[in-house]
Amino acid sequence: GAIVKQYYNANIDWWEASVTIARNKIRKIKPDCIVYDLEMPPVIRVFLFAAKEERIPVISMQHGEGFGEQYSNFPRLADYYIAYSPYSFEKIKNLQVQDKDIYLTGMPDTDLIYGYNSKRIKEDIGLRYDIDCDRKIILVALRPANVEAFNEINMVLIDAVAKIFGNDEEFYVLIKPHNIDYVEGIPFQYKKLWYKNFRMIDSDFPFSMLLKISRYLITHSSSCVVEAGL
Repeated sequence: GAIVKQYYNANIDWWEASVTIARNKIRKIKPDCIVYDLEMPPVIRVFLFAAKEERIPVISMQHGEGFGEQYSNFPRLADYYIAYSPYSFEKIKNLQVQDKDIYLTGMPDTDLIYGYNSKRIKEDIGLRYDIDCDRKIILVALRPANVEAFNEINMVLIDAVAKIFGNDEEFYVLIKPHNIDYVEGIPFQYKKLWYKNFRMIDSDFPFSMLLKISRYLITHSSSCVVEAGL
């Protein structure tokens, strides 16, 4: 109780001021509805609260990040929800949202995967990174390296994969930095290749193409896990 009270006292002034600003903006713009893509940032939650106060319908394009299990009990903040997959649809229903208020749309990025030519992708990957794509490919997707905590858990993940699959001739392990990172900017230790079957993939190489040709995906809790399972 003391911790909650301390947090409340430290943030209540910011919250009240932010809600006032949000309500004034909403009254000035007079939107028919408010659409958001992720409810986790506090500033977005401020606008959602203000929209409720002003009786403006709220539409959620993404409930939580990737609709993972950890978001099953995330508070219901929207009037209508967009679901990218049947899995997402069921997670949103767990919030006691009626079927008529959930719109199953599919995910354009995921839909692209079905149209990719696996043979061409393997030829490109093979030439660019000297990979024998007849081997089984393990894709390791990292978190953004510009966050120190993510950098540390990325190294833990890479080390764990290396201990199991290092120099295993049955597999090629593709280390994929987050797409907001640039290869020249990521930490030096990421670039160091300890094993012959490990490759560092350029951060701007389309992740969906790598999913198309990979047998396995290893990553942290992330929306790409859901994409891989679709």
